[in-house]
Amino acid sequence: MNAAGRQPPQPGRFRIDRYLVDPQRNRITGPDGTIALQPKVMDVLCLLAERQGEVVSRTELIDRVWGVEFGGDESLTRVISHLRKALQDGRAEPRIVETIAKRGYRLIVPVLPAESEGGSAEPAPTRWRRLRLVFAVAAVLLAAGGLTLWIMRPNPEPVPAERTGIVVVVEAFGADEGAPSADSLAEELSTAVARNPLIRARMAAAPPARSEPMLYALRGHVRRIDSRIRVSVQLVDTATGDVVWGEGYERPYDPQFSEREPVVQAIASELQLPLLRAVKRKLLQRPILELVPWELTLLVTWVPGDEGRPTGPPVEDSYWLQRRALELDADYAPAHALFAQLASYHAFFHPPADSEQARARARGHAERAIELAPYDAEVLYQVALYYRNAGDRDRARALLERVIQLHPTHPLARIDLYHVQGQCGPDAGAAIERLLALDREMSSSNPARWVVLAHLSALHLTQSEFGPARDAARRARAIVPVTWTAMPLAAADAELGLAEEAAALLAEHRREWPALDLHYFAERMAPRWCLHGSRTPQVQASFRRLAEVVTQ
Repeated sequence: MNAAGRQPPQPGRFRIDRYLVDPQRNRITGPDGTIALQPKVMDVLCLLAERQGEVVSRTELIDRVWGVEFGGDESLTRVISHLRKALQDGRAEPRIVETIAKRGYRLIVPVLPAESEGGSAEPAPTRWRRLRLVFAVAAVLLAAGGLTLWIMRPNPEPVPAERTGIVVVVEAFGADEGAPSADSLAEELSTAVARNPLIRARMAAAPPARSEPMLYALRGHVRRIDSRIRVSVQLVDTATGDVVWGEGYERPYDPQFSEREPVVQAIASELQLPLLRAVKRKLLQRPILELVPWELTLLVTWVPGDEGRPTGPPVEDSYWLQRRALELDADYAPAHALFAQLASYHAFFHPPADSEQARARARGHAERAIELAPYDAEVLYQVALYYRNAGDRDRARALLERVIQLHPTHPLARIDLYHVQGQCGPDAGAAIERLLALDREMSSSNPARWVVLAHLSALHLTQSEFGPARDAARRARAIVPVTWTAMPLAAADAELGLAEEAAALLAEHRREWPALDLHYFAERMAPRWCLHGSRTPQVQASFRRLAEVVTQ
C-alpha cells in the first residue's frame, strides 16, 4: 500500500436509486441536475457500489481510500456527510447509504447498468413494513425491560493506554580471548535503555511473547585490537532478521576497561533514534484505525533523519493523530504534549496559527501533559520544546534538566539544553563549545548530529558570526532540509550579500508554508526564537534585512 491508499476501482457509469453515477468525471446526475463530487467522495461511493449490500468497515474504507494519510477517520465522516447531501439521503431514514453502528456503511440500493431506468431500490410500503417490524421488536424488548436497560447503559470506561509496545532484548555480549570481560555489559545496557519510557528493556533469559511484533535484539562483541578495545553492536529486528542499526566504539586498551560506562551510555543513547525510525516504518504499513495511542503518537513524533512528509501549514487534520489517541484515552499525556509541541512549531512559519486562541489551546495541552505525567521523560521533553518555541527560556531549561535527570541517555535533551542556555544570551560562546564537543563525540551515523548543527547555526547567527552560521546550517540541511534551518541560513546569506541564494531558499520553503511572512517573523517570532535574550534586537535586525532582500 502506498501513502495514498489502494484506490477503489473506477468503473464505468452506473445507476443507484434515481442517480446516474459517472466516476470518470466525478459527477452524478439526478432529478435536480448534475452535481460534481470531490474525488474522495466518489472513491467511497465506488467502493460501496463494488460491495453492494455488504457492510464495508470504516477501517477498510480508510485503508483503501486514504491509506496512511493523516485524518482519514474524520475525513471519512465528512465524505459520508457530503455523499448523503448530494444523494438527498438521510442518516436517520436512509434510502441509499446505511450506517451500521460501530461497524461501517453499506449501499442498500441495487447497482444497475447506466442504461437502466432509475428507480427506488425499496418502495415506500416495503420500508414502512420494515420499520413496523423494528417498532414491534422494540415494543417486546421494552415490555421485558431489556430496551430500557440498553438505552440507560453507561458508556464503557476508556481503557488506560499502554505507554509502549517496543521491546529491546539485550543479549549477553561475547568477548575474544585477551579482551576485557563483557559479563556485565548486557545488564548495564538493559538498565540504561530502560530509562527511556518509549522502550521496554529485557534481558535475554525469558523467551519472547508471540504478541510482541515490535521486538528487537541488541547484540554485541568485545575485541582487543592491538592497543585498542573495540565494542561492536547491532540492533536486529527479530521478526525479519534485518539489522536496523550497527556501530563500533573504540577506546584505549586497559585490562579494567575503565571507559566501560561512557561506551554503555553512548550505545544506549545512539540506538534509540534508529530504533524509533524502524518502528515508525512498520506502523505506516498498518491501517491507521488499528493503531493504539502509543503507536499514534509515535507516528507524529519527529525523529532526526526521518524522511517523513513535510509538516506544512496546519489544516483541520494536522492534529488528527493526537486527537485520535485522546479519543482512545483522554488522559494519554504524550498526545497532549505532542499537540502543544506541534502547535508551537506551526506558529513560527504560519502567522494564522499564532492566534491567542491557538496559543491558549497549546498551553492547555502542555500543562495537562505535565499534570498527567510528571515523571515521563519523553513527555517532559516534548513539553520543553513547546516552551522553547513559546519563548520561555526558564521553563524550557528546567524541563530539559529534569529530562536528563530521569533519562541520562536521552539522545536529544542535552543538545537542546545547551541551545536553550546560550541562545541570544551571554552564554552563547560556552554553548557553542559544548555543542562542538558533542559533535566530535558522536558516531558518524548518529542522526542527532542534525540537531547539533541546527543549534550551532542559530547560536552563531545570534552572535553575528554569519560565516559559521551559514556553514553549520548547510551541513544540517545536507542531513534534513527543513524550514527550521532555512531561516538562519537565509538570514546569514542576506547578511553576507548572497541575496539570490537567500531568495531561492525561501522560495523553496514557501511552497510548504505559503503564508510565511518574514516581516511578521522578524517582529513577532524572532523574540521567541531568541528566548527573549539580550541579543534579540540584533537578530531581529538580521531578519528584517532578510525580508528587505527577498522583497526587493
